[in-house]
Amino acid sequence: ALGASVFSGTWTVDANGNLVCVTTAGGNHTVTYTLLDSTASAMRVSAVELNPADPNNPVSYSATFTVAFTVEMIAGQKLSYSSAGGSTGIIEFSHDGSWRTTTDTATYIGTWSIVDGKLVCVTTTGGNHTITYTLLAATTNPMSASASEVNPADPNNPAISAVTLNVLSGL
Repeated sequence: ALGASVFSGTWTVDANGNLVCVTTAGGNHTVTYTLLDSTASAMRVSAVELNPADPNNPVSYSATFTVAFTVEMIAGQKLSYSSAGGSTGIIEFSHDGSWRTTTDTATYIGTWSIVDGKLVCVTTTGGNHTITYTLLAATTNPMSASASEVNPADPNNPAISAVTLNVLSGL
């Protein structure tokens, strides 16, 4: 499936402002993307893909690119945290998938992962809550996100808040 595939190559912007990508591993296909519209968190594009093995039959499609958390953005980082509800703290994300935070009232530790572009933190101390952060805009510092915290004792009523994450330093 394309969603699980990884391609590499080169890219340029042509005279019309279109993004042109050429795969250098995977058949030397050329894909030309034309921006249709965009928001702070997504870009909708039309694409034309040319396979050099069948140059007379280009494939046209549309795609939406959305902002997403990546392992590279999070692993080894120390971030400050503030929520719209007033909670603040420091979160440290280790390369081994563990995290630690000290908030206004307590210290929590747990595991973290990136799932479908979302940062998922599970507390291993503090009640096994799951907090899922969804990136809302394409800025890297600060990062604007929504947080959905699920308490296993009340899984049908997640606490949702707006949060801001600021990169302080690497660990």
